[in-house]
Amino acid sequence: MNLSMMVLFSFILASLYNLQAQDVMVSYPDPNRFEDIISVFEKEEKKKRAPRKAIICSGSSSMSKWHDQLYDDLAPLTVIPRGFIGSNFNDQIYFADRIYIPYRPRAIMLYQGENDISLGASPEQVLMKFRELVRDIRSELPQVRFYFISIKPSPGRWKLWPKMEEANLLIEKECAENDFLRFIDVASPMFGKEGKLKLNIFDKDGLHLNSKGYKIWREVVRKVIIEAEWPYE
Repeated sequence: MNLSMMVLFSFILASLYNLQAQDVMVSYPDPNRFEDIISVFEKEEKKKRAPRKAIICSGSSSMSKWHDQLYDDLAPLTVIPRGFIGSNFNDQIYFADRIYIPYRPRAIMLYQGENDISLGASPEQVLMKFRELVRDIRSELPQVRFYFISIKPSPGRWKLWPKMEEANLLIEKECAENDFLRFIDVASPMFGKEGKLKLNIFDKDGLHLNSKGYKIWREVVRKVIIEAEWPYE
């Protein structure tokens, strides 16, 4: 085999490897593990009808642990907390017709993707899941706007931060290209002046935020969402 053929062969192998690496199937857990939680949301709706044309705030534990403060932190906007601990994009897509569509929200604020990366999803796969969720919801609610809260760094998942950061960049680019999508960067202010992660903003588990961490989120998120959504309130 001559040199040119060897180079071509090596290029083909590298291309196939990269393609396979991106197409590795992620083993997502069964979404039905959240059936009880989603049912509770629906029972709450029956007892006291949630407002329509509000902002639904959903996502994984970083969102659900913010529930108690959301009303105050995003006041005077009308919000409906719908986060569920341990969720991923696959869960969001599966339950979209039960946690979003019935409420006819004007906007959705979402924190998701961290658990996807932890499960082995590539940044490209996270982007594709985000696109799928947006497409599914806007097929029913074509005017709804999305606010994506960037995936956060944490000491507990520091080894995964490069992939999370790459996923953030891909979704930020996606948001910049669509006027109904907004990217909210909460990750950058979680680093100090020397580029080191602020460790005092996390709980003892090194994964979830404490009150100092949520204070950062509050300040960053309010600057974006209050200005953008107040005209629709």
